[in-house]
Amino acid sequence: MDPIKEKLDQFTDAFLREASDKATDIIRDVQNSRSHAEAQARKDLRAEVADYIKKESAAIQSREGSRVSARLLQNKRTLFSYREQCAMELVNQVKARVADFAASPAYADHMDGLLKRGLAVLGDCGSVTVYLRKDDMGLKDRLASSADADLAFEPGDFKLGGLALWCPSANLRVDLTFDDVLTDAASHFAELSGIDLE
Repeated sequence: MDPIKEKLDQFTDAFLREASDKATDIIRDVQNSRSHAEAQARKDLRAEVADYIKKESAAIQSREGSRVSARLLQNKRTLFSYREQCAMELVNQVKARVADFAASPAYADHMDGLLKRGLAVLGDCGSVTVYLRKDDMGLKDRLASSADADLAFEPGDFKLGGLALWCPSANLRVDLTFDDVLTDAASHFAELSGIDLE
């Protein structure tokens, strides 16, 4: 064999081996780069999807939270309105019953009892002004005769019935009017009916 041809074959073989090794290295580097790029792309995509889901979830939660809050507020307003209507209806029914009672014969006896109770609270007071509603001024003689006190009668500014006493010397007032009792009770009617906003 020709030594030049042999050297040329050796050189060609060495060159081809080196080229093959370089090609293998390049292919390995490209595959590693591609694997790394794919892994990074998957990681970035997962992060982007997670961020998108988080933002959309927050937006939906905010939107739905606002809708739920608005609905709850509307329900509370409706319940409050219903509670007020129930309380007003109850107050009107009580007023009607009180008016029926004030028109009954038992009312005069009740007024005697109220006067005695009020005078007991005032104690030894001297003269006492008794306030009656205008419709009850006809009871003043009966009330004056049932009490052991110096009484003066005046029309009061209440409408449902009962009486109020005032002792000028002690500057004490005893309010036994149905109006006062109803005013105190009216604030509790909604609670008594079991309707509450909580």
